[in-house]
Amino acid sequence: MGIADRGEQDRVPESDDEQEIGILNSFYISDLELAIRLAARGALPPVLREYLSPK
Repeated sequence: MGIADRGEQDRVPESDDEQEIGILNSFYISDLELAIRLAARGALPPVLREYLSPK
């Protein structure tokens, strides 16, 4: 068994809370929050509206 294999055995799975914190710490969360606010007001820029629209 190699070092990489042992590392996987020792690894403790992340909890759902830890995974949620990871996404909240992402650098683009403020952009996502802005897009949500704009969508809620019906004020998405045309390019973003097109990108988010189903084809």
